[in-house]
Amino acid sequence: MLDLPPLFHRHDILYLRPDAELHGEPGDLAIVRDWIASGRPVIVCRPGTTSAGIHCGLSLPFSQGRRRLAFQVQPAGVQERRELPRWSECQSRLPASHRFRRLALPEGQDSRIFGSLAWEVMTGLPYLHAASDLDVLYEVKTPAELRRLPSALASVDTASCDVEVVLWDLRAFSWREFCSPARDILVKTDDQVFLQPRRVLAMTAPAAEQIAAAAIGALREELATYPKPGLVSQVDAGSHKDMDSSHFQATIEVLPDFFQALAEAGGRGAGFSELQRLGQAAEARMLAATGGVNTHRGAIFTLGLLASAAGYQRAGGREQSLGDIVRDVWGGAILAMPEGDSHGARVRRRHRTSGARDEAAGGFRSVYQHGLPAFRSVIGTGAGIRNQARVQAFFALLEHVSDTTLWHRGGAVGHDFAVSSARQFLAAGGVSASGWAGRSLAIHRDFTRRGLTGGGVADLLAATIFIDQMGRLWQE
Repeated sequence: MLDLPPLFHRHDILYLRPDAELHGEPGDLAIVRDWIASGRPVIVCRPGTTSAGIHCGLSLPFSQGRRRLAFQVQPAGVQERRELPRWSECQSRLPASHRFRRLALPEGQDSRIFGSLAWEVMTGLPYLHAASDLDVLYEVKTPAELRRLPSALASVDTASCDVEVVLWDLRAFSWREFCSPARDILVKTDDQVFLQPRRVLAMTAPAAEQIAAAAIGALREELATYPKPGLVSQVDAGSHKDMDSSHFQATIEVLPDFFQALAEAGGRGAGFSELQRLGQAAEARMLAATGGVNTHRGAIFTLGLLASAAGYQRAGGREQSLGDIVRDVWGGAILAMPEGDSHGARVRRRHRTSGARDEAAGGFRSVYQHGLPAFRSVIGTGAGIRNQARVQAFFALLEHVSDTTLWHRGGAVGHDFAVSSARQFLAAGGVSASGWAGRSLAIHRDFTRRGLTGGGVADLLAATIFIDQMGRLWQE
């Protein structure tokens, strides 16, 4: 079987086996099978693999009614995975007189092409007509490039050229819509669709609003990460029987104002008691949104402190890391918090282990020593997709973090099993090794069978993503 990543991206091109297991409308599946038998590709419409399979589609040419068909295919039916064709490949197949050859495209990129031209190039069938748009994916790799986007796309005729801008964190939006008067822009990730203020995308929003958007982005990415042993994702609920991804999404939608308020409070040098009050209000909002399900209490604590530190850092022009700011400004007050009678508190007393408050008061050492280096080692090579970087960071954290959720659910045996699983995965090469997806998925299933879950590690993964994003946000 082809060694496939566990998640597929929108616009991934797949070639399927003739005997692939398909699910969809019976009448459409007959057409799809003929299409596959002819050696033609299909495209991934949504990522992830559910019980029905990978969500795919294809667009039929004029001779077959120009219909769009949607279906699912089981992973075993995938023979080959490719990217969309590049502009240079498409351009070479166009007649010299074709109007697309005269369209001004963004300079400096051999952009990927989707839509009618891509289907015509990939299949050899007629898709283009006189009114066809040229559909272009334009990749933006850094916030600095995003700031320069208006000048980079100034020559593009939005009436004839439909550009989808894809950011470094896989958020994507229509440049045509961005150029409209709309205040909020529709943003797509691999598995979520939401509105984001234009000024956030344009990098012109106030610092606190940008910080809040980065925190929310980190939560979205943490949820999208897969496989994440025992934890909820867009694909499945892991070891959790009382919640799924819809609960997490509901919380994410109600937290932006909270993170913005915390960033503003940090910018004022607010004391820990004020941060606590904001955090308690956010927890109440979370429980109201989820019907009483605790999806993000730990993340509210962790990312809330880091968002406050980012506001503090930005307001004072300080060069300290966000973790050092949390330690130096609020660390003493964090350790002085009443212990309470939560699951985590009982675990700490019984097993004499550390927890989230120790991690925060110490400046998030696990993130800086293990999560960030692992994440950046994959992102930095340019060889791994972003999900792989997140998976690598998760396992690096899992090996070293004392997670009270793991202790609570599995005791010392469960904790040791988790650490050993992470160590073996990383020793085998982590996500850089062939077959990494199968190994990580097997660990995820072992965790699920044992009822284990590392919620604290997931919070620190979100912290890793946030800190990395903040390191890039105002970088010129």
